[in-house]
Amino acid sequence: ELQLTFADNGTIPTQALVNEVLAAVWYANSSDAPPASVQISITLSDGNTGTQGPDGALSDTNMATVNITVDNDAPVLTGLGNIVIFTEGTAAVQLAPAGSASDAELDALNSGAGNYAGATLAIARDGGANADDVFSLLSGGNLTVAGGPNGGGTISAGSNVIATIADVGNDDELQLTFADNGTIPTQALVNEVLAAVRYANSNNNPPASVQIAITFTDGNTGTQGPGGALSDTGGTTVNITANNDAPVLTGLGNTVVFIKGGGAVQLLPDVLVSDIELDALNNGNGNYHAARLFIQRSGGANPDDTFIVVSSGNLTVADNTISAGSNRNARVATGANVFATMTSDNNELRIVFTDAFGTIPTTALVNEVLAAVHYANSSDIPFASVQISVTFSDGNAGAQGPDGELSAIGAVTVHTIALSNRDATPIPTLSGAGIIFLGACFAILVGFTSRRRLT
Repeated sequence: ELQLTFADNGTIPTQALVNEVLAAVWYANSSDAPPASVQISITLSDGNTGTQGPDGALSDTNMATVNITVDNDAPVLTGLGNIVIFTEGTAAVQLAPAGSASDAELDALNSGAGNYAGATLAIARDGGANADDVFSLLSGGNLTVAGGPNGGGTISAGSNVIATIADVGNDDELQLTFADNGTIPTQALVNEVLAAVRYANSNNNPPASVQIAITFTDGNTGTQGPGGALSDTGGTTVNITANNDAPVLTGLGNTVVFIKGGGAVQLLPDVLVSDIELDALNNGNGNYHAARLFIQRSGGANPDDTFIVVSSGNLTVADNTISAGSNRNARVATGANVFATMTSDNNELRIVFTDAFGTIPTTALVNEVLAAVHYANSSDIPFASVQISVTFSDGNAGAQGPDGELSAIGAVTVHTIALSNRDATPIPTLSGAGIIFLGACFAILVGFTSRRRLT
């Protein structure tokens, strides 16, 4: 409201000056959601106290109409930027626990409760959707969620759908569109939806953190003002605590045959080791530094057993070390390119992989070591078969996750054949298939049922 009183304080307020004052009056509207027009009342009173006549002060009133052109205000996201923590292999976490959306024009609708019909919410990895990300929405409070990003779905309140979930073909991004289907998507309901968003990461070797972009668009088609739809984008940092995944040994369970009195045989011909965290290191070539291989007779070391690692392929074995590189023509000197140390005493084999000497024990080198392990039995009257225990430990000291060191444990069955001096006929009962040649003699093998000692 504006009130002016004219006075003569040395300068007479002439009609011209009064009209100039009237022309100097300006109007503005501070509302972010103003009406289309307002009526302004202008009243001029002559201020008569009797000098102008006996009728007292008289006045005239006119109305001025102000048409207001609405200017769309962008929505605002607040409460983002906090760090949330997700632990690998656990339940999804709330992505924006303190997040909220507001929009001046939309909040003014529905008697001030807001109407966000047409507005959209989009959530994805900053820089683009990533297949490791899993977004979901949790039912609760006023909300009932059906479906999700993979296949699409709905969010309902008061038995009516207030938002649809777009079918993006995967769970790695979330796209919502709010709608009025009998229940108005108020500001409070929209913020309840934002609080219901959950995040998980499906990678078994996840990064330490990811940035998630949250974009809210007002859906303006002209009713909120010219300029089209406007958006606001905020972000949330998700710190990820990795859990250590145990190594895996494959190819165990096969039977190895040792000929009594013959040379050592390959113990793990088909065995391979893999480890999700270790294999991902060294640009995907693997780094098994501190990992360990332990082999002995199941139930405890036995003096009849001998374990050796044979130089072959890319391996050179010398002085209880294993080096990368052939020893042909002395191209690898003792101590050069070492990536593992070993002890083979007390009738057991222990190998520790290391990058301390400058050569990285890659996945391929570690598996080549497994293939190079050989076994012999020195007993004059060996058992028909023995179980050899194989343990592979990842050597985790915390870098692979908080779960400590984890191991893969398996066993290999070694059948022993004693050949008769008279006719080189195998003694065990045979069934199955397989041919072994040793010098001039041979044996056709199928399987063994005997557990007796052989003579």
